[in-house]
Amino acid sequence: NKELLQSILKNQGADVDADQKRLEEVLGSVNYYKQLESDGFNVMKGAILGLPIIGGIIVGVARDNLGKLEPLLVELRQTVDYKVTLNRVVGVAYSNINEMHKALDDAINALTYMSTQWHDLDSQYSGVLGHIENAAQKADQNKFKFLKPNLNAAKDSWKTLRTDAVTLKEGIKELKVETVTPQK
Repeated sequence: NKELLQSILKNQGADVDADQKRLEEVLGSVNYYKQLESDGFNVMKGAILGLPIIGGIIVGVARDNLGKLEPLLVELRQTVDYKVTLNRVVGVAYSNINEMHKALDDAINALTYMSTQWHDLDSQYSGVLGHIENAAQKADQNKFKFLKPNLNAAKDSWKTLRTDAVTLKEGIKELKVETVTPQK
């Protein structure tokens, strides 16, 4: 879950920083002993009696320490690389989970809105059905008998109006427009 990934990221981040610091310290020591080894070879080249022996001791000490530090350096590099990669993977997973949470929240909100709309529509439909039922009962009881003559009269009026409109349309087609000349 999201909180677990965030906790892993936080803990791994601190571990990576500590390992990175240790890596830099070991790398500094490796560089020091490589320089010491180089300096030891330079001392060995000296022509003065005893310097080659001292240079050999310096080179030996440097190589001994490098033999211990270089495997540690390789191990620390692998550890840091692994943890950095793991942090990237966990970071991407955390980001993806955040996006999924947001998408799910949006979907839940949309579904809740749709559900509310359907409930409202259902209530309205039930109300309309109730009104239709009441009207049907009244119509069955012939309570709307008085409307039939008015509806028939309205129907006849619409027929007359249509006939008049057709007649006017035909008359307009036959009407010729003549230009009027102004009188002087």
